[in-house]
Amino acid sequence: MTNLKTEPSGLRKALREKYKYEGNGLVTIESICGELGKLLRDYGVEGVNGRFWTDKLLRHILSRARIKAELKRREHGFDDPEVDKYVDKIHPPEAEVSADCTPPGAFLKVFALLVLQERCHDIRHFVNAGFNDQKLPIRIENNTVYPLTGPNKPIACFEGWKSSEKEYFESYQWRVDTPYFSSTADEPLKVHYLHKDTCKPWRRSRETPSDPHDDVSDNMGTFGIVTRVDIHPTSHSYQQLLASINFDCTKFAIKTLHTTSHDNESKFQEEWKMLKLFNGLKHPHLVTALCAFQCAEERGFIFPSAICDLSEYLERREPPRHRKATIWLSNQLLGLIGGPRYVEEFDDARTTMSINGANNNVFYSFTRRPDRESYVVQVKAEVVEWIIKLHQHAYCYEFLHDALDIISKEMIVVIT
Repeated sequence: MTNLKTEPSGLRKALREKYKYEGNGLVTIESICGELGKLLRDYGVEGVNGRFWTDKLLRHILSRARIKAELKRREHGFDDPEVDKYVDKIHPPEAEVSADCTPPGAFLKVFALLVLQERCHDIRHFVNAGFNDQKLPIRIENNTVYPLTGPNKPIACFEGWKSSEKEYFESYQWRVDTPYFSSTADEPLKVHYLHKDTCKPWRRSRETPSDPHDDVSDNMGTFGIVTRVDIHPTSHSYQQLLASINFDCTKFAIKTLHTTSHDNESKFQEEWKMLKLFNGLKHPHLVTALCAFQCAEERGFIFPSAICDLSEYLERREPPRHRKATIWLSNQLLGLIGGPRYVEEFDDARTTMSINGANNNVFYSFTRRPDRESYVVQVKAEVVEWIIKLHQHAYCYEFLHDALDIISKEMIVVIT
């Protein structure tokens, strides 16, 4: 027997072998006809709210072959035609193995909850009543089960159940009915509205595999807290969206807004509006927001996560000094300056009429000297005003302040 006090690392390793957050998120299951309840418990994923099962993971564990083997057991009382009928209802044959979501009308999540309570035989009552996965979640009031939303009508499938069994079903439904975060380059960014009991499909991320998840620190800011997380691969399709902008990301960052003031909703909506309007899908040096979510009083945003910022990177590694690296760094600085330019529509603001009568958007202008016999080249007043405006912008960070100072105080105009 494993000693939990003396062998914690071995226990953690054994648990990690039952689930993973890497690759496609699915672990090979050797057993074909094992006890389904044990398989579900063994291969559940651990997250910030405890154990959970995503739609794709349930189809992986509760394969059609395993469901059929379970329903054929004598104690359930099904004949062969009934077994085939219920297998098709639980895990539809048209459900692709690689599909992110099970087709509507399936009873997969309902069956998983019955398996966990050793009530597989009750699937007949749920199928006959048409209580499929789309009818979840439920609520309990005065020991009677009702739909959480919709008509206030008791659900007959739970008649004869003990109070503890109903409460187990109500509690564990959130562990199998987890949210799926999807977005593509052609879709508008979404706000996901999560129930207060939702089991979030992610865990706090570690810098190295040996670090315990609980030791990961948050980055506290003025308006919120940023936490680096791993989102389970079977619960999102963001890899497709990020690939469309040549972004390879396996880690994510969640910014949770502080909830200390009365205008939390207006702050959330204002930031969400800005993130949708100015994001990395439109400019490579702007922050790429993937979605927003609300869960009770909690409001947050999901972003791809970088390993570190530029200053941390330069502290950890000696920067390369060859020509190729210099050109790359110059392009990055140009892009970083281009981000605020995109946000503020700088091109239009600095467009003026030149001495030949044509419009131009260059940074400088020719100004006649007082003697009116010669001209001097000066940075446009519009550019100076714009730099002042950028310094005052709420999202102008320290790095950008420094870059703007270099432009306004140290750069010289060179005409070529």
